[in-house]
Amino acid sequence: MGAPEIWKAIIWAEQTGEHWWEHKGVLYKVIIPMFTSPLCGFVIGISLMSFMYVILLRVKPVWVNRIFGRVQIFSAAYMGFSHGTNDAQKTMGSSR
Repeated sequence: MGAPEIWKAIIWAEQTGEHWWEHKGVLYKVIIPMFTSPLCGFVIGISLMSFMYVILLRVKPVWVNRIFGRVQIFSAAYMGFSHGTNDAQKTMGSSR
């Protein structure tokens, strides 16, 4: 008894080039990034937070709150702007 026909249509892993980003299949495009992406995000995030902690260790909390409060306003404004421009691109691409 063999595998159903639908499972044969999936390309699980196919090495097509010299580099890992040229390979095809679910393994290289879905499974590996599904585990490495959160791990990389965690390592980069903890590194950035540790760096900021060391830099701001001797700064008074009042100044940290003032600086980060203002930066947070600009960050939220930029996030709103970038979401808006992304929505415009979606409508442009769907009209083709």
